[in-house]
Amino acid sequence: AGQDILQSRWSGLLESCLYSIRGGGSNSTPAEQYAACRVLEASAVILGEDHDEIVLELNDALKKVINATGRATQVRIAALRCLSMVHFICGTHGLEEGEDVVSVLELCEKLCGEKYRGEKVSPSLRASALDCWSLLSSTLPDVKVAGGASDDEFSAISLGRGL
Repeated sequence: AGQDILQSRWSGLLESCLYSIRGGGSNSTPAEQYAACRVLEASAVILGEDHDEIVLELNDALKKVINATGRATQVRIAALRCLSMVHFICGTHGLEEGEDVVSVLELCEKLCGEKYRGEKVSPSLRASALDCWSLLSSTLPDVKVAGGASDDEFSAISLGRGL
């Protein structure tokens, strides 16, 4: 029943949350942006699997928040957790390169470094990136995570080597 209610109100909820996440003018506070990310994260769990359209609706907006080094660390962490959960629960591994789970794994690896986009990465964001990487890597066969695949689209990447 909860899933049906959420699906019937999804477009309005999504619009409101994205407005807050994108900054919503001068009225959007970090607390509101954080809350919007958490609402979307919980919604992914309720909506369930096989919803690539949800992944596509959220990918760009959440990545922009994560990449914005001037944003509050807690907002960036909430956006990263939301993005990871959306891919983990809703994604089907049928998305194009750059929109897929591998792109999120690579983003997590970059955030695990001491610097990202020329700025020092806070320890809490680094820890969250490692948590998210661990969750998402569990969706792939071990050989792909280790970079040992040679017969498919994962052959050019070596996930996990930067951690």
